[in-house]
Amino acid sequence: MNNEFYPIFRPNPENQTPPNKTGNNSFEIRRIKLSLFGNIIQIVGAIISTYAQIMALEDLQSHQPSNDPYDERIKKLESQIQYLTKEIEKQKDKKSY
Repeated sequence: MNNEFYPIFRPNPENQTPPNKTGNNSFEIRRIKLSLFGNIIQIVGAIISTYAQIMALEDLQSHQPSNDPYDERIKKLESQIQYLTKEIEKQKDKKSY
């Protein structure tokens, strides 16, 4: 067998199966197909597991109360700023009369 693509592909006679073992080849083909099918099932299971974990994480995040102490402090500071702004406006109005 002459191979014109010598640098890229050169068949190795040691790795080739002899042509008289056709029964063994069909067993190997079935074994490879079964292995492939098992891998597909494994991938589908991993996808389902990952999706379930994402849903659980989103559920936890949506039900988690905001216990951040800075949120309360920011709200208090905002209300104080609003109060002081109103007081300044009142003082300006009194001075203008």
